[in-house]
Amino acid sequence: MRLYSFHLAILAMLAFTQLAVAEDDSSRHKGLFVTANVQFTLCHELTHALIATFDIPVLGREEAAADQIATLCILYPETTSDRDPHAIEKLAAVADAWRIEWEMDKESGGTAYWDEHELDIQRYYNVLCMLYGSDPEEFEALPDRIDLPWQRAWTCADHEYDRTIKAGQWLLETFGVPDEPAASRRGGQVRVFYDEPTESKQRAHKLLVESAVFEHKSKLMNSIFDLPDDIAIVAADCLGDATAYWTDDQREVVFCYDLVERFVRLAEIRQCILGNGVALNDRQPMDPERIGRCLIDGR
Repeated sequence: MRLYSFHLAILAMLAFTQLAVAEDDSSRHKGLFVTANVQFTLCHELTHALIATFDIPVLGREEAAADQIATLCILYPETTSDRDPHAIEKLAAVADAWRIEWEMDKESGGTAYWDEHELDIQRYYNVLCMLYGSDPEEFEALPDRIDLPWQRAWTCADHEYDRTIKAGQWLLETFGVPDEPAASRRGGQVRVFYDEPTESKQRAHKLLVESAVFEHKSKLMNSIFDLPDDIAIVAADCLGDATAYWTDDQREVVFCYDLVERFVRLAEIRQCILGNGVALNDRQPMDPERIGRCLIDGR
C-alpha cells in the first residue's frame, strides 16, 4: 500500500513538472508573439517615417513597401549580414497574427477590400514568402509546415526576396550615415516617450517597457540614418483603437497601448489553435475547424 502510494506521488510530481514546463513554454511563445508583432509594427511605421523624411519615391503601394522593410528589420535587426537567430519564430508569429486577423474579419464580415493595406491573408503569405526566400535550403520544409503554396515559394526564392534585399540596401546606402568619420551629421534623433497609462493599460505599458523594443529600434535608427529632424515614438492610450500610425505634421509614430492588448489576445487565440505545436519543427497547417472553435470560445 505504501509502495502504491509512493508510485502515485512520483507520477503526480512528474505530471506537475511536465505541466509547469508546458506552461513555461506556452508563456515564452506568447511573449515572443507579442514582442515580434510590436517589433514588426514599429518597423513598419518607422519605414513610413523614413519615406516621408527623405521623400522617397515608392513604386506600388507604400503600405506593401513598409511591410517588406519591416520583415527585413526582423530578419536582420542589426546588419544585413547577421540574421536574428530567432527570426524564424518571430516571423512565423507575425504571419500567424495576420492569419488570425483574416479569420476574425471573415467571421465578423468586416473585411475591408477597399483599404490601402493589402488583405491580412496576403500579408500572411508575404511575410512567409520573405522568410522562405531568405534561405530556401534551410527552410525547405517551411511551405508544407506553415501552408505556403509552392507556386508562391518558388517565386520568393527566385526573385521576390532578392528584390526586397536590394531595396533595403539602396535605402541604407542612399540615406544612411556616411562612412567618412569626418562627415557632419544633421542632428535629428529618434526619441521615445510613454504616455502615462490608465489602470486598464498598465499591462500593455509594462510589456512595452520591459521588452525595450522602442529603445532598441530608436538607438539603431540613430546610428544608421542621418536624420534632418527629430522623430518621436509615442506609446499612447487610443481609447480602444488598436492601431499604430505615423503623423507627418507631428513627426510622431504613435503606438497604441490598445494594439499591444490586441496582440496579447491574438497570442492566446494562436495558442488555442496550435496547442503545443507552436514551434516551427512541430508545426502543421492551421486546421480551419480548430480556428473556428478557438475564435468562438477560446478552447
